[in-house]
Amino acid sequence: MISRLSEQDCRYYLIEVRDLQEAIEIAAKIPGAIRGCVELRAVADDAQTRALGFDWCRHGVYAGRRPRPSHSRSACSNCFRSRVMVTSKSRSVTRSTTADTSAAVDDFMVRLAHPHKDAIQALRRIVLGIDSSIMEGVKWNAPSFRTHEYFATTHLRAKNGIGLILHLGAKARGNQAIQIDDADRLLAWLADDRAMVSFVGVEDLRAKARALQDVVRQWLRFV
Repeated sequence: MISRLSEQDCRYYLIEVRDLQEAIEIAAKIPGAIRGCVELRAVADDAQTRALGFDWCRHGVYAGRRPRPSHSRSACSNCFRSRVMVTSKSRSVTRSTTADTSAAVDDFMVRLAHPHKDAIQALRRIVLGIDSSIMEGVKWNAPSFRTHEYFATTHLRAKNGIGLILHLGAKARGNQAIQIDDADRLLAWLADDRAMVSFVGVEDLRAKARALQDVVRQWLRFV
């Protein structure tokens, strides 16, 4: 039976991840990715899984130094949109997926039941208006903001109102010192590289909008 297989699986890992980006980062740390490649395949094939960026056929996505030469996008119309290549030495991996779009956030907001939905929508407009390099997507099951890396995530479970958590993405950066001129004292520091701005509602958000934009502009220098 084994001799008839065109492929042989010598080892596999079953992991639960938030999205394709996290799956790639984990796969890049597997020793086999140093000289060869590690194949990623989604176990589930449903709308929720595809919304997280796992949108490919049974051929999977490959992480490592060598792509699998026997398969290409042109050979299969159901394949993922673009091949993902990472190595174990990569600092970070950035790939735009269906979850990394404003359309994904729009869909998320349609389905979201939240007492401060108007404040969340206003927060999106304010943050996206800070700089043309800022984009949005659904990360950590919440509207989030990114440039080349996610740096801010909407806090939907605040006791009163909503919050915006400023961070440096999913990957640890070491002891990076962040210094922000926060004259209006918006920031509540959660760690050396993480802080939160809270808003009790949409009017509070609008009142703090200019100060928030100034803080985010400074934060982007550390992302």
